[in-house]
Amino acid sequence: MQDDALVEQAARLCEVRRESEAAALVAQVLARDPHHVPAWLVLARARLLADDPAGALHAARTAAGLEPGHPAALALVGLAHSDLGRPGEAAAALRQAVAIDPGDAEWHRLLAAVLTADGQSRREALAAARTALELAPDWGAAHVTYGSVLLTGRKIGPAREAFRRALALDPQDASAHHELARADALGRNHYAGGQLARAADGFARTLALDPHEQLAHENLERTLRVFVLRTAVLQMFLALNVARMTNQHHLGLAQLLAVAGVLAPGLYAYSFVRRLSPALRDYLRGMLATTRMRIVQALAATGLAALLVATVLPTWLTLLGALASVSAAIIVKLDADPPSTQLRRTARGFALAAAALVTLLALSVWLLGLSPEVAVILGLLPVLPGYLTWKLIRWRQRVSRAKVAR
Repeated sequence: MQDDALVEQAARLCEVRRESEAAALVAQVLARDPHHVPAWLVLARARLLADDPAGALHAARTAAGLEPGHPAALALVGLAHSDLGRPGEAAAALRQAVAIDPGDAEWHRLLAAVLTADGQSRREALAAARTALELAPDWGAAHVTYGSVLLTGRKIGPAREAFRRALALDPQDASAHHELARADALGRNHYAGGQLARAADGFARTLALDPHEQLAHENLERTLRVFVLRTAVLQMFLALNVARMTNQHHLGLAQLLAVAGVLAPGLYAYSFVRRLSPALRDYLRGMLATTRMRIVQALAATGLAALLVATVLPTWLTLLGALASVSAAIIVKLDADPPSTQLRRTARGFALAAAALVTLLALSVWLLGLSPEVAVILGLLPVLPGYLTWKLIRWRQRVSRAKVAR
């Protein structure tokens, strides 16, 4: 009985993200009774929370070996496989849990979550999420998972409704706040500053409810960088067109675009910042104070200055201002979506080089009079080596995944 009480205490510690203490408690139980299945299950949960999927898999497999067909053990095996990057094994284990205990909404929900996270069958994921909802219509987690599946299919409106239903059941549900913020960030109107501000506020609220949620922190950082990126891209687009109109001596249209190039990014920034909480505004100021963001601000200011006097500047100075805006947008793009692995860094570097080439060729045609036929030929020259480089990257990714699976 004492061991059972310790296991229950460890399970409660897992619920409040004190996984190291939970693991220490169940270790005491397992030292006395290595066949205690609930202790192995709680240890597997603690290992998952501690980002140790290999340790979680060992604990879950031990529990499954001691009690074959235990659905919770199979579910934990599936979650561990998912964290290890083995989507096939993860889905297979959770399908077994569903087959053994089809009346438990948890196994259906986890199957849907794993299939969604690993990009597998969306139809099966949606069916599993719906089954979980039918079995537990008043369970907030089921609504969150259902909404997350819809979100992967870009069904943003129905996904928002699912997350709001989860919050109606539990206003303190951190995962529901996070997914609702993700839905706002993925909204169809990419230049709705208020929508992006709601996303940032949602991620901040998630962190307030669950400070250990690293994904919410990353998404908050990325949302704020996306705001800066969209402001820079808006200025870049207008600056390029001002440069083009000036070069073609359409001075009246160039003046109108120059005014728009000053007002539009400013109004977008205002619509975003005015909806942020004071704490988030301070967070944004801190982010803009970094060295890279100061460089971006200097480039954007150069582009803005060129816009203000575009109709009286020589063409090459207008072009320089437009290139400053382009450079600011590229730097922010890389900062908003930083590479996480060497392979992704290579892929993004190749994509950046291609984008830079296209931009330079387009500017050469618009502003310097380069023949479009010559521009097309110059643009086609890197296609074959670029394609071969991409195929090599994909092959290396497949080899890497195969090694992990083994």
